Amino acid sequence: MAVAQSPPRVRAFLAGSIFFGTAIAVFEVLLNLYLQGEGLSKSEIGDLLSQRAIGTVLAALLAGGGFVKNRPTAVLAASSGLLFISLAALVLAPSLTIRQVAATAYGFALTFRIVLAAPFLFRHVRDEWLATMLGVDAAILAGTQVLGAVAAALLYPLYKSVAGGDAGALRYTLLTGAGLPLAAAICYLRTAGEGESRAVSARAQTETPEAPAPLLLYIKMCVPFFLIGAGAGLTIPYLNLYFADRFQAQAWLIGVFYAAVALATTVGFIASPMLAERLGLVRSVVFSEVASIPFFLILAWSSSLPLSVAAFLMRGLLMNLPYPLYSNLIMRIFGPAHRERANAITRLVWNLSWVATSRLAGWLLDTGNGNYVPVMVTTAGLYLAASTSFWLFFRKSGL
Repeated sequence: MAVAQSPPRVRAFLAGSIFFGTAIAVFEVLLNLYLQGEGLSKSEIGDLLSQRAIGTVLAALLAGGGFVKNRPTAVLAASSGLLFISLAALVLAPSLTIRQVAATAYGFALTFRIVLAAPFLFRHVRDEWLATMLGVDAAILAGTQVLGAVAAALLYPLYKSVAGGDAGALRYTLLTGAGLPLAAAICYLRTAGEGESRAVSARAQTETPEAPAPLLLYIKMCVPFFLIGAGAGLTIPYLNLYFADRFQAQAWLIGVFYAAVALATTVGFIASPMLAERLGLVRSVVFSEVASIPFFLILAWSSSLPLSVAAFLMRGLLMNLPYPLYSNLIMRIFGPAHRERANAITRLVWNLSWVATSRLAGWLLDTGNGNYVPVMVTTAGLYLAASTSFWLFFRKSGL
């Protein structure tokens, strides 16, 4: 109902996000496997992941500015075009240096869509539907992980029969995914329009955009994001390699795993408004993050593929569930003049920590002969610290 009755520009935004997210999903599943097959070490792959995070940092520094806030259509369309170029270059580049530049551009392009989503919906969605639409937006991105993973699992064997080998199959599958941002750009161009179409609620009428956001509030919001980013950088980029290294899983099977976890995450995103209604925003975030920690520990020590897959599914469901809740919280804590900036700064600190830990994890895995226990146990500790700090900072917020 909320999607059907939302303005055309909102539906165009969501449609663009389907193409945008599916492209990213294909690369999340297969790129590391392709690069490893091309002869790159885990340290070099970690370096590329760090370069992507650097691009995200650069974009986050710009995302709070007036041009990004006032020209969302142009920014979304341009970032989609840049995403197409950077993804194609990651596959086709003849040298590591060019791939590093492409990875930086990838992170740069990706960030603007993430930063602009919640403020865009806040402006153009009726107040009573905001929580639902934030969940829908997050669910679409998770759903595209299903689409991307399924596409990777289906296209890989098809292209393998044509290309005659794993390297060619991975290359053609990735290039197919790289073309999808062009369709996203067309959809985002249809979000153009003047003014705000969001129905003005009593709360919106009483907002005071001129009121400065206290520095302490930014710090409180950034601390848990920094800790989560540090934990994520240690583990998340290497989960596909984890299944390949520990269980010798094939690329198509890893694609199935990612499709399953994305489907579970989609269900979690859709259910997040109901959880928040029962527990509140803050308690829901803390509950889901703490509940995910045991599954990281299972992944660390498990020697059973079915058990590891089950832990992978539950970790993805619980750790990603707070995503729309965080967006809702930021929109409600910060005034209208500060929402894009707050979104950008939290993304910035998340990626600063990711830059360091993703590179560190690649080095640890190389020097530790593929031992995933230290990085996963450390991730669990960082997530526990993040949820604890979030609870201490916001338990009295009334949200």
